[in-house]
Amino acid sequence: MTGMQRYFLEADARIAADRFRVAGEDAHHVLRVLRMRQGDRFGIVSQGETYEVEIVDVQEDELIVRVIAQMASFSEPPFAVTLLQGLPKGERLDELLMHGTEVGVTQFVIFEGVRSVARWEEKKRAVKLERCQRIVKEAAEQSQRNVVPRVVYAPDLASALRQSAGYLIAPYEAQGQGLPPLKSALRQLNEKRDRLRAEGVRLVIGPEGGLDGAEVQEIQAHEGRLVTLGARILRTETAGVVTVAQLLYELESEG
Repeated sequence: MTGMQRYFLEADARIAADRFRVAGEDAHHVLRVLRMRQGDRFGIVSQGETYEVEIVDVQEDELIVRVIAQMASFSEPPFAVTLLQGLPKGERLDELLMHGTEVGVTQFVIFEGVRSVARWEEKKRAVKLERCQRIVKEAAEQSQRNVVPRVVYAPDLASALRQSAGYLIAPYEAQGQGLPPLKSALRQLNEKRDRLRAEGVRLVIGPEGGLDGAEVQEIQAHEGRLVTLGARILRTETAGVVTVAQLLYELESEG
């Protein structure tokens, strides 16, 4: 089913052993954007299972599809990857959510860092999180993921750490620190593969201004590893994506 359009359906979309109902924005996209008709095929994901389906009935705002085949899918990382991201300005959040989903992030925890310029007003947080969730859903469909990453909010890094779990790694580019490269931390993780699969990994990325000294101490208090990504300084919307990609390349390739 490589290259076939894919949609994520709610748990109650299944109406028979071999039938699903597709409605809402997904039905609109199938019928109005892709202009599919009865007999056309596409992919759906329901409760983590992937299917190739065929349209058997088209109504005004929904369609019924039948299962052609259940598909094997190996698009998910072998362990959970949680990205704790300092809230950035403007469209940078959109970019990191989209590309982070594409490379394999399991959950995003967006926290307001000490040096975050952007802030989310309490009355607008629910709307902003809903928008973030739409972005990752679309990115998950495009990148053939088997799950939609979850996006949650935390008022600060301490809260983000409390509501997440897993090995903790934080790229930190302070001058003169003599920090080990990311690859050395990944090498140590690779030696603990069973625990890694059970507990997952957390990555902390600061906002545009980087991590504050108190936030670094908070990471160290949670037994986090401070590492460097190299000689070049990356933008906040780039750093997390690069770190996740390198992490999964190193650890997935070891099998």
